[in-house]
Amino acid sequence: MDARLGSLSDQVQGFISGIKDGVHTPPTVLQQIPGVADTLVDTTVRAHNAHVDTTNGLYGTNFQHFERQGGNGGQSGMIRARDAQGKLHEAPAGTALPTGWKLEK
Repeated sequence: MDARLGSLSDQVQGFISGIKDGVHTPPTVLQQIPGVADTLVDTTVRAHNAHVDTTNGLYGTNFQHFERQGGNGGQSGMIRARDAQGKLHEAPAGTALPTGWKLEK
């Protein structure tokens, strides 16, 4: 999990409490909310795709990964590559591919 979430969570909780008291939202809280949302979306997409891989492996199905549309990707993006046996793998962009692996487009 992103290290910023704990402190930001506390800030957001303080902000929500402050709404009741009419306190203004600090700009630092407003600026960090999109980043937290992107982190949550990226985490959810990776978890879903891991479940797809498990299901495909257990049952021989060929369900496809969810591809995120838009957003800043939380990280610097992800790449997908197939190993020599044809199994699909996902890794952060910039990861060196082992010999025999082919990048998916």
